[in-house]
Amino acid sequence: DHFGIITNGETVIHLSRSVGLLDDFTDDEYVNNAEVIVERLDGMRYSSFPAMENGTYKIEVGELDLNERYRLRIALDGEEYVSEYLVPVMTPPIDTISLLKEDQGQPVHLCVSTHNSPNASPYYRWIYRENWEVKAEMFADAGLEYDEKGNQVIVYYDLMTSNNTYYCWGKDSSKVMLLGSSDKLTENVISSKRLITMEPGDKRLSVMYHVDVEQYSLRQEAYNYYFNLQKNIEESGSLFAPIPSEMKGNITCVSNADIQAIGYVEVATSSRVKRFVPEIKDVYEPVNSYCSA
Repeated sequence: DHFGIITNGETVIHLSRSVGLLDDFTDDEYVNNAEVIVERLDGMRYSSFPAMENGTYKIEVGELDLNERYRLRIALDGEEYVSEYLVPVMTPPIDTISLLKEDQGQPVHLCVSTHNSPNASPYYRWIYRENWEVKAEMFADAGLEYDEKGNQVIVYYDLMTSNNTYYCWGKDSSKVMLLGSSDKLTENVISSKRLITMEPGDKRLSVMYHVDVEQYSLRQEAYNYYFNLQKNIEESGSLFAPIPSEMKGNITCVSNADIQAIGYVEVATSSRVKRFVPEIKDVYEPVNSYCSA
């Protein structure tokens, strides 16, 4: 399995071995020993850094040349895999990142809006990363910890340093395919596409919240591949779910025609917005846990 988008700046590629529909996926399926290269039709090559955990490879490509074609080449266990050469798809800027809450007690949605020219691609994909600050319900002046000799000692906490248990931070990132399309609309506009949904009492909204959203325009082939992939993920396992469709994508093994490769590598520029979201103060509804009482 191969997955990723060749884009300007840092390209991230994920490699793993496929498993049977009824088999369990384990950490052993991640591919961490491949050589991963982005190739340009004119001969330029960009090599990946050594694999991070979970079969993740990062490649610095720089600015994409819109007049060139790019593809991915993977060398693994003596075999060679390549994706199709593609010209980059131009991605429009993100117009807004906003919060939407319909009424008191209703969920809070983090939304993205964008637009493009009528003759441009109407297919989009988003990836997000989020960070937030929370506070403990009560401040602890001191706690029991162990010193280097294993002895239990009392440690006094200080709010002005990192030595406290009152201020805390969390982070998360998108785990599903966030796709959108305006192909059935009269204009190439995505308005308030919901990326993240939180309950109004979610602690992520309690103090400070930051989000980093990346946007990609897609070819119809890439959109269909990702859409079917997500559909199979969501529906597999249901008693009445359809049989998962076969999705080979645009990657082939050029050294051995008998080896099947699954995956789609898109080539597209990206647009990105990072912002703190102070509007959380208007939508957060704290839940009384009675801890303080």
